[in-house]
Amino acid sequence: MNKDLKNLITGTALGFFVPFVGLAVFYFIKFSSHSLGEYVSTMNSHHLMAPVISVSLVPNILLFFFYLNRNKFKQGQGVILSMLIWGVAVVYFKFLA
Repeated sequence: MNKDLKNLITGTALGFFVPFVGLAVFYFIKFSSHSLGEYVSTMNSHHLMAPVISVSLVPNILLFFFYLNRNKFKQGQGVILSMLIWGVAVVYFKFLA
């Protein structure tokens, strides 16, 4: 496999994983007394899924600049690609769900 493609896939995979860490941190800070199912249903019923996902993408910006400052542009492009895909989820929860 091409080195550039591997770097793009690495950045994309990390870009998908980091928001889950952000969601977990938000869960443990705000809703640790509730079960995970209650957490998700509360976010859905109060239409908070889109804002919470948006906030969980903030660490991806830091990851992007980390790669950018180290001249790892393909990994940075992968992070941006994953943020665009996460953006589709945000639009879905904001307008369609």
